Order: sequence, then structure tokens, then C-alpha cells
Amino acid sequence: MKLFNLTAISLAVLLTLTACGGDKTSETKQEAKTETATATETKTETTPETTTDAGAMPADVDKLIIKSPDMEFSVQSNRVFVVNHIKSETQLSPEQNACLLSLESNPNYLAILEPYVKGILTDNDIKEADEFFASDAGRKFAEMMPKQMGAENLPPFVELTDSEKAEIAKALLKPFFVKMKAKTDAMSEQEALDFMMSIVDKEKARCQIS
Repeated sequence: MKLFNLTAISLAVLLTLTACGGDKTSETKQEAKTETATATETKTETTPETTTDAGAMPADVDKLIIKSPDMEFSVQSNRVFVVNHIKSETQLSPEQNACLLSLESNPNYLAILEPYVKGILTDNDIKEADEFFASDAGRKFAEMMPKQMGAENLPPFVELTDSEKAEIAKALLKPFFVKMKAKTDAMSEQEALDFMMSIVDKEKARCQIS
């Protein structure tokens, strides 16, 4: 199987979801989970005196946060591949595992992925991709992909509505998906492996994994 062919995986996922169809039960679950998430968020915001985590974060934490929704999707998706690869060949300590999943990993991914994506997509393509991944359908799609790629300990997935499935189907035909698929389809297995290893090596060094 070719690594990093995220668009091909996306198409397969979409077909599976479309075959399942939407129902009112799914929408009810979605509304209930949305209300729970809102309540949790409100509770967090009403206790500013006890949020010591914010004070413990590095002063330049803003530099670690990915501003582009499309790039955030790319990083999260590739992180699943990278972490799974490292786990397949090394027994990790809890600290090393946490290190691989931390915000501090973002610069290593961005150093490889940003020039790769910008070498394929135009500014307008990236703008369109950002708009999609910032939408409700795009956010759910981004949440669904790590599970399909084998990520562990993920929160329950909120089912897509029929309109969101249609929105995803439309997005998969746009240039930002079509161009990325064409590029990854043209990669050999060795090229794909070399691409992943460029991130793997950086992350193993950062998290002191031998």
C-alpha cells in the first residue's frame, strides 16, 4: 500500500459513509454530543483561576499552533503514519509517546509538509482547502481520517449528516484534492517511504528515541 495517499483513503471513506446513509438517530447523537461539548467548554471558561496549564505553556506556544485548517489536517494525518511507524519498530515509554503527540512536534511536520503542499497547490487552492476544513463537514472529515488510518484513543466520532456527506463529495472533486491525489499517485513506494522517514528521523531525534 502506498504511504501518504490521503486522498485515496478519503475517497474510500466517503464511499463507505455514503453506503451507510444518514438517519435521524445519527443527527440526534450529533446534537447531544454538541450540547455536551458546549457545556464542557462553558465550564472550562468559567474557572479562569484554576487554569494553571495556560501558565505552564511555553511563551512562544502561539508559534506551535497551526493557523491553516488544511495544514492542520495534513499534519494530523501524517502524524498518524509517523507515530504508527515508530511504534512498529520501537517500544516507547509513556513520555516518548506523549512527546510524539505534543504540539512541539508541529514544526518538524511543517518543515516538510508546507513546502510540499505549496509546491503542488496555488494560493487559491489552499484558500479553498482552508475554507473546507474550517467548515463543520471539513472538521468532521478531519476527525474521521485518523481513525481510518489506525490512530488510537480517539473520542467518539459524531456521524455526518446527509448534507455534510454531499459537501465532502463536492470537496473531493475540487483542485486541492485532485492535485494532491495526482501527486501522491505518481510517487513510488520508495519515494513515499523516504518522504515519511524525513519526518520520522526528526521526531525520533526530538523525542530521544533510539
